[in-house]
Amino acid sequence: MRCPECGSEIENSASLCPACGAKLTATDKTTVTGGQRFIVKHLELLMLIAGIAVLAIGALIIRYVDPDTFKKAQEGSLEHSNAFITLLLFVIVAVIIASVVTAQRGRLPFIRRIAGLNAIDEAVGRATEMGRPILFSTGLHGVTSIPTLQALAVASHVARTAVRYGSRLIMPVCDQTMLPITEETLREVYTSEGRPESYRTEDVPYLTDRQFAYAAGVTGILHRERVAASFLFGTFFAESLILAENGQAVGAIQVAGTPDLLQIPFFIVTCDYTIIGDEYYAATAYLSREPTRLGSLVGQDLGKSLLLALILFGLIWSAVFAKNNPIILWLGG
Repeated sequence: MRCPECGSEIENSASLCPACGAKLTATDKTTVTGGQRFIVKHLELLMLIAGIAVLAIGALIIRYVDPDTFKKAQEGSLEHSNAFITLLLFVIVAVIIASVVTAQRGRLPFIRRIAGLNAIDEAVGRATEMGRPILFSTGLHGVTSIPTLQALAVASHVARTAVRYGSRLIMPVCDQTMLPITEETLREVYTSEGRPESYRTEDVPYLTDRQFAYAAGVTGILHRERVAASFLFGTFFAESLILAENGQAVGAIQVAGTPDLLQIPFFIVTCDYTIIGDEYYAATAYLSREPTRLGSLVGQDLGKSLLLALILFGLIWSAVFAKNNPIILWLGG
């Protein structure tokens, strides 16, 4: 059996992972016997191979059933709505649905450990030991932004951990539409953890919708409250360095995450942990371990792997077989 947290091989009878200390549930320890063991262990690889096989067979069928489309593809046509693209889209969607269904039936896929998200418990624990509050900022955008909604999901996990540890969480809001949603999210977390009386409305202050005024307000909270842990998840702009530097000035352990490539360098040099790229969008699935989210995440990764395989095949084909290929001509062929 493999640990769902770190991927280490452990005994089926173990209740804790000896490598990372993760607690194993009954679902994690579910095993299969006989011929099913190979299928379950290598399900993602088998689904990828099946997708490639379907595309190969479909390409052959298109070659002889719809020769005009195949001829356009050979001539480098930019027409995307052809039969092969439709087949490719169908295969990717089918792989994602199959991954979600298998996850919902108990076969939870493995997601590697993400250091930044694992640091959440460490940061909240440090704030609890120091008796100082935690700050979480979801950036400047509102509910229409997917990164903001993703940040709100991470915030609910941070809030749940903070409630269990008895720590105070402060979430300053920049966008008006985020205020009621943030309040309701935290209120539900406190209620589900059996501590509704611990929720404080003043811990979700609406500051302003102005960029640097918001940064000044958050900076004031960092210094006045002597925040011990700072989480910066969402969409940030020029104020990102202001927030991160002031968090470092008060000695807070900082975990940041954003899909914006322009702001990632600032977070890397000023924060203790930074969530970048696909890790940001995988955060909710990693933290919640919810089957639908895990299956969807793995299905999308399989689709990306399939696209990468097609790209590599296309590069090799054009380099070896295409006429007047610039690479071949440059090499003197």
